[in-house]
Amino acid sequence: MTEQLNALKRELEAAVTKIVSPTELEQIEIAFLGRKGKLTALLKGVAELPAAERPPMGAMANEVKKQCELMIASKRRDFDIQR
Repeated sequence: MTEQLNALKRELEAAVTKIVSPTELEQIEIAFLGRKGKLTALLKGVAELPAAERPPMGAMANEVKKQCELMIASKRRDFDIQR
């Protein structure tokens, strides 16, 4: 799961750097953080891990989610400044 989380973070970083419009940003946000998003699906998988693995994986997953939210918020601010 660690590899999946890191790969997802890299994928989002690459996607965010290519965004050129607020509409694209919204689509990326939904694709990664939405109810059926990629990160959301991984977070649900934490519950299926053995009890000993859940706390560290949960913490890592939450950290990746926080970083993803910050990347998206930063890009959103960039678009707000451009207006």
